[in-house]
Amino acid sequence: MANNFGWYLPTEIIFGDDALVNLKKKAQKFGKKAFLVTGKNFARKSGLRDEIEFLLGEAEIEVKVFSGAIPDPDTKTCEEGARICRKAGCDFIIAAGGGSAIDTAKSIAILAKNPGRLENYFGLERAIRPPLPIIAIPTTSGSGSEVTRYAVIVEAGKKEKKTISCAGIYPRLSLVQPSLTLSLSGFLTAATGVDALSHAVEGALGKRIMPLSLAIARDTVKIIKEALPQVIDNPNDPEGREKMSLAALMAGFVINQTGTVIGHGMGYPLTINYRVQHGAASSLVLPAIFEFLAGKGFRERIVEVTGWEDPATGWRDFCRQIDLPVSLREAGVKKGDLKKIAKEAVANCQRSMDNLGILLTEKDFYEIYRMSF
Repeated sequence: MANNFGWYLPTEIIFGDDALVNLKKKAQKFGKKAFLVTGKNFARKSGLRDEIEFLLGEAEIEVKVFSGAIPDPDTKTCEEGARICRKAGCDFIIAAGGGSAIDTAKSIAILAKNPGRLENYFGLERAIRPPLPIIAIPTTSGSGSEVTRYAVIVEAGKKEKKTISCAGIYPRLSLVQPSLTLSLSGFLTAATGVDALSHAVEGALGKRIMPLSLAIARDTVKIIKEALPQVIDNPNDPEGREKMSLAALMAGFVINQTGTVIGHGMGYPLTINYRVQHGAASSLVLPAIFEFLAGKGFRERIVEVTGWEDPATGWRDFCRQIDLPVSLREAGVKKGDLKKIAKEAVANCQRSMDNLGILLTEKDFYEIYRMSF
């Protein structure tokens, strides 16, 4: 673990019950026309879209709405959003939604100011010109995208998720209002919550871990282990929702500095082939990953960050407690597909293997999937 480190996070964060009202004042410095990115239904049905438009209207800021963000956004969706944004002549972008909406907004921010296809910007710092400024308003407690330099996008026509890493897509402002998560279903509360848990644990296993991010990861895990079952049992509990929003934010701090390891990359084929929700997909393979990595010198760190003496059993028991599946069989994965998805995992996990410091073979990935079945 590196004791000499740097820490960079240029996002202004306003957290609390009245965070959203700050939009009226804070948005004015970004321009006179906003491009609002939302999903198809939630922002409209919940009244969030109306509230945002009202606050911007009070600030005399014009709004162009793009409600085309989809779960696990792909290049086609992002490029269409960018085309509309450019045509409208917007000055900045507001993302209101979960991680998919925020990642969509980040991709649009790049393409609104840079030429070509989104594929040109996969990887590290590929943007030629500074992207449009972004304001993030998260409505789930999971992705942490409101404080990261990353966007994860499905390359249309291919069964791969790709990552954009660009300092220009850090949200300039994140308005984190826990009450916006109150209407989440039990399943989405659990799945996005365990995504944040995965971020904290995977981040602690990467070779870029540092004392500050490890401390945050440990505290994040403690909060989620207490608060997530609390909000599953009582969805309207404001204290539990606040703790989960804080934990997701903290887990975002961790992965922004350290990245994730193979849990996320192994979850991608499950999402793309079987439509397993992103957070649930990573969660399904992590117990077997813990067992695999225990034999590679990682057991002490895994126990330290999870707080479970038997991390694999502890993780599965926790997921049962919050009504998430604990095996690939339960999630509808076909055993005959394991070799195919193991091959896809190799492609999806190149960067995460480097971060882990271990090179896994296709056979290793197959064995982890088999142990997860």
